[in-house]
Formats: sequence, C-alpha cells, structure tokens
Amino acid sequence: MGAEIHGLDLLIGRVDVMRRRIARPEPALRESVTLALGSIERNFEAEGRPKWAPLKPSTLKHKGGRGSILTNTGRMRRSNQAQIGNRGWTIRNRAPYSKYTLGTSRMPAREFLVHQPEDVPMHGDIFTTYFYGR
Repeated sequence: MGAEIHGLDLLIGRVDVMRRRIARPEPALRESVTLALGSIERNFEAEGRPKWAPLKPSTLKHKGGRGSILTNTGRMRRSNQAQIGNRGWTIRNRAPYSKYTLGTSRMPAREFLVHQPEDVPMHGDIFTTYFYGR
C-alpha cells in the first residue's frame, strides 16, 4: 500500500503540453513578432517614441511644409520584414536608405526599429500563455 498523490496525472499532462510547446515555439513567436511590428508602426504614427528631432526648416521647405518626419513615399514604413526562426525572430527594414535613420553627421538619429519598454510585459504574457497553456 503506497501513498496516493492527488493531481499527479494533471501535472504530468501539463508538463507534457509544455514540453511539446517548447519544442515548437513558432505560434508564440508569430504572435510576438506581430506585436513588435505593430509597435514599430506606432513609432511612425507618433513620429518617434521618444519623439524624433524635428525636421530642419530647409527640409520642411523641400517637403512643401508638410509631411511626417520619416514618411515621404511610405516605402520605408512598408519595408519592415520579419523572420522567425526556432529560437526567436528578427525584424529588418529593406529600404536601402533606412540606415540613415541611425543618424549621420548632418542628420540626427530617428530610430524606428525600437523595442518599447511597455511592450516587454505583453511579450512575456504571450509566451507565458503559450507555454503554460493558460
């Protein structure tokens, strides 16, 4: 006669679900990268988070006094490309001139591929929900 552990079958089942999900994290990674892409879009909408440096008067004049800071044709805004692998994801911008948003000797940095601190808990929730099955 041995001791009976109540709930052991449930625990074993949950551990098995976690083991299978850890081996295939792609659904959680897809959800996480979608969140990140949305955050990047909000960076464009807000013209930086934190705010980008304003355009110089000469640049405003060239743009006819209108337009947002990093959006002229919209090409760079549409050129974000996500790649998902087994162990994470990467977002790159394919517009050849996107490298200048890091700043030059004549232009301040206006980074848009920025991970926002307020997104971190949401990414955590995505993975917690996926791995623990809540």
